[in-house]
Amino acid sequence: MSKPVKDQVDNAIKMISAVELTLDNQMKKLKEKDGVIFSQVVANLKKGNRPRAKMLANELSVIRRSIKMVSTSHFALNTIKERLITVTDYGEFVTAISPALAITKSIQKDVSMTAPEASNGLSRIASDLNDIITNSGTPSIGYSPQAGEEAEKIIQEAAKLAEQRTMKTLPEVPNTLGEAEAI
Repeated sequence: MSKPVKDQVDNAIKMISAVELTLDNQMKKLKEKDGVIFSQVVANLKKGNRPRAKMLANELSVIRRSIKMVSTSHFALNTIKERLITVTDYGEFVTAISPALAITKSIQKDVSMTAPEASNGLSRIASDLNDIITNSGTPSIGYSPQAGEEAEKIIQEAAKLAEQRTMKTLPEVPNTLGEAEAI
C-alpha cells in the first residue's frame, strides 16, 4: 500500500472512531430515556392508567428500535474499522474498501434520523473511502455484487449481535398490573 493511500486509510480509521464515540453517546442517551420511560410505564400500570401506559409503551418501542439501529450501526462500523486496520496487502486493501464503502452508505441512511451528527461523519467517511479508491491508481473498482454481498453479510451479523445485546440489557415492557407490580 502506498504511503498516501495508507495515510488516507489511517484518516478513515480515525474518523470511524470519532463516529463510534458519537454513536456511543447517542446510545447512552437512548438507554437513559428507555429507563425513564420504562419506569413511567410501570408506574402508570400500577396507578391503573392503562391508556397512558400504552402510549408510553409505544414511545418506548420507538426508542428501542433506535437503540437497535444505533447498536447495529456501531457494530458495522467497528467491523469496517477492524478490517481496515488489519489490511496489509494492497490486493486485500482493494477488496476491503468496496464493502466498507457500501456498509458506510447503508448505515448512514439509518443513522440520519437518530444521530444526525454521526450521519455527517459517515458522509465524510464515505467520501474519504471513495477518494481512496479513486486515488489508489487502480481502475475503477466501483460497486460489485461481491462487495454488496459482503456488506450485506456484515450488516446482518451486526444486526444479529445488536438484537442479542438489546434483548439482554433491556427489560420487557409489562402487559398487566401483576407484571408491573412484580418489577
